[in-house]
Amino acid sequence: FVGFKSGPSDVGHSHLDANSFVVSAAGERLLIDEGTWPYAALLGFFELPENRFNFDSNSTIGHNALLVDGRGQRWGPEYPGKIVHFESDAEVDTVVGEAAAAYDGKLDRFTRTLAFIKPDVLLVLDQVSSGEPRYLEWLFHHGGEATGDEDETIFRRGDVELSLTRLLPREADCWRISDVVRTSAYTDSNTLEKERVSVRYRSFGPFHPCKEIEMLWAICVGKSEARPSFATSFNNSAIEVELDYPGGCSRRVSLSLERDGR
Repeated sequence: FVGFKSGPSDVGHSHLDANSFVVSAAGERLLIDEGTWPYAALLGFFELPENRFNFDSNSTIGHNALLVDGRGQRWGPEYPGKIVHFESDAEVDTVVGEAAAAYDGKLDRFTRTLAFIKPDVLLVLDQVSSGEPRYLEWLFHHGGEATGDEDETIFRRGDVELSLTRLLPREADCWRISDVVRTSAYTDSNTLEKERVSVRYRSFGPFHPCKEIEMLWAICVGKSEARPSFATSFNNSAIEVELDYPGGCSRRVSLSLERDGR
């Protein structure tokens, strides 16, 4: 299962999660949304926009999304994300979201393209640009264990493995990886009991600020011996991705670079 969200933030029970996604397989939640935390109405859980998004589950830091200069998205009608393209056929589902406006003028473009190559591969292409250099950090939340490095990470939960492989940029020079657990302690306003809840993620990003970058991730579910290898090439308007599977089968997917919806 692959889920994707991009839309307005000024709606009921909203989170600041434009252009975020989740992945589940074989009964396990692998790349996760941190979900709904215990309510704390007495502490501002429903106060918009000042206090609600200080709770990590409601803010960008609680989702598989992007931080810009260490900060997430803003709440309000002037800070929307939107889905700008969707198509589906028997082999590939593609969805494109644009969420630059959610970052309060920091970005000129944040176009995220997801291509679900059925049944077990997901390509995630992010095109990010800004008028001035920005620190960028990609978040991947998980509920299990994470191993690996800046080239490939393996997330495990139960008996299920998910691999996250960086295809672009090809070289990860000056690259930062963080494994983060942030725990919040507060009183549930319904039960009046003390709660301790956490977000857990692995994040990636260049440790120098940049004005423009194209990130391409390949996500595969299953054991290493069944995963395809990947090769990328460019033409004027798309990135071509070649998948070569063990046993000789191959597939080719084209990811458009022009569907930004701006």
